[in-house]
Amino acid sequence: MGVAECLDAIIAELPAMKRPTISQLHGLNGYALTTVADKSSVNILIPRLKAAGAEDILELPINKIVR
Repeated sequence: MGVAECLDAIIAELPAMKRPTISQLHGLNGYALTTVADKSSVNILIPRLKAAGAEDILELPINKIVR
């Protein structure tokens, strides 16, 4: 599967408050994605993202969300 197909498959799995942030990586054929997910869903979400082609997944705590 190519980068574009992986990107579409990964985005289809991502939860988001509104939409995920997507940035193209400089000098590489890849992307960095940022989103917000409920902590209770992370154990299920990460394997689904890996199956869709995601790599180098970071899980970081959120201290505060202001809307």
